[in-house]
Amino acid sequence: MREDIDRWNAKYADRPSSDSIEPDPLLLEHRQLLASGGLCIDLAGGTGNNGLFAAQLGYRSIIVDGSEAGLRLCRLKAQANDLDPMLVVADLDRLSLPEAAFDLVLLFHYLNRGLVGPICRSLKPGGVLFFKTFNSRKRLERPDFPEKYLVADGELREWFAALHCVATNDGASEGATYHWIGYRPEG
Repeated sequence: MREDIDRWNAKYADRPSSDSIEPDPLLLEHRQLLASGGLCIDLAGGTGNNGLFAAQLGYRSIIVDGSEAGLRLCRLKAQANDLDPMLVVADLDRLSLPEAAFDLVLLFHYLNRGLVGPICRSLKPGGVLFFKTFNSRKRLERPDFPEKYLVADGELREWFAALHCVATNDGASEGATYHWIGYRPEG
């Protein structure tokens, strides 16, 4: 959505550049799943912390975001850390993903239900998905948070039923974020 992209561009426009790569704690906690290398796509990557972390681990990273300002900060961070990811400015509401192309798919704090099927199909056999978004309890903290960006209990389990679940807190009764880590079975 154009208004979301404009909002993120405005948010990143005032943010100072940083050389520090600080991946989501979920990636650090499950780092053992990131040992194989290959091709990674970081969707809604923002300033690139997660995709750049994957690049540090040996993945060829593609970082996709609608915000040119966010990816400009990502480019500076990548250069400071001697990394060379592919940066793609794209509206994720209109993104097309190739099938069986990625060894690692990262999507943090972005929700587009229309991407769920394409994301699952974009994983290679044995490929790993890290998906983290907000659930309805986010509104306890921020009552104005848009309902369309929140998942219901059990929704992630339904979406990713074709993947082998490694870890999830989908349906848990506490915490504001939900995550799903899974992989596409071989063959």
